[in-house]
Amino acid sequence: MSIIFGIRGKSGEVVDARDLSEMGELTKRYSPDGLRINTQGAVGMAFQAFHTHERSQIDDQPTVDCHRNILVVDGRLDNYKELQQILALPGDSSDSAVILAAFQRWGEHCFAKLVGDWSLALWSDQDRTIYLARDHAGTRTLYYKREGECVLWSTALESFFMTGVRYRLDQEYTKRYLSCRPTSSLTPYVGIQVVKAGHYVAIHGERIFETRHWNWIASDRITYKTDLEYEEHFLELFHRSTKRRIVLGSKVLAQLSGGMDSSAIVCMGDICSREDGQTARQFVDTLSYFDDSEPNWNEKPFFELVEAARGKKGFHVDISAKSLNLEWYALDHILESPK
Repeated sequence: MSIIFGIRGKSGEVVDARDLSEMGELTKRYSPDGLRINTQGAVGMAFQAFHTHERSQIDDQPTVDCHRNILVVDGRLDNYKELQQILALPGDSSDSAVILAAFQRWGEHCFAKLVGDWSLALWSDQDRTIYLARDHAGTRTLYYKREGECVLWSTALESFFMTGVRYRLDQEYTKRYLSCRPTSSLTPYVGIQVVKAGHYVAIHGERIFETRHWNWIASDRITYKTDLEYEEHFLELFHRSTKRRIVLGSKVLAQLSGGMDSSAIVCMGDICSREDGQTARQFVDTLSYFDDSEPNWNEKPFFELVEAARGKKGFHVDISAKSLNLEWYALDHILESPK
């Protein structure tokens, strides 16, 4: 995934691009495709690209529209064709261009219309407001820190350490994390918050508003006459969700245990690949763990059956005690060897 980050300073201030460059040094190992920066008075945004498929390469961020709105987005917009048609945009419009056009049409209500895996930061020049938003499932991270009018945001926690500031660990977050309870908007560090999944945060001056843009409770009931119709509907949705994640120009890796869930996902991925004219060699790559010393838990016989059926062998990782002991022995030997 790409890294997005930015700064909003006090009114009348000018964001220094060098500060954004300094932030970028902390996360450049994640994004090999370059850093681009845009500053506009008290607002500065940066985009560190990691292109994972062909469509991502047409996006040139940070994106600025004719209304001086600025956008950076990390992720993938799945319903871009539908939105392009509604907004009368050309078919080669990038995801960021679609989102800015949607914001111009619907304002902050546009976030509810974006289907896909994404997080974004959008500066509305007319409203003088920063919007930080995440998709319905929170597949992409987005953190922020606010002190008065000053706001710092990023998809990576490392960005907040650019000035060498030390943060106290958040004990409430630690308690919730260790007890497997929801962490809400907390992060490991006091003063740094996370935008919740399915929400957007609007920051105007020193005021901040958090709004839910997606609700998991369905308002419509689907009723069919036969079980076959329910099965066909499920398979159509399953096919669509898998197809969206297997896009041209991307390498996809899936974990395969040989169980029902992972096997179904991998095999549906093969169906989608065949529809695009790909052969078994081009199918999704798989990663499987096994332990031959545990006959009641070993998954190797099951994932090997799936591999045989799809005609492609995946990567296998031996996690048995014997294998792990050998690895630790090798590591200890290296550490104890004289230089």
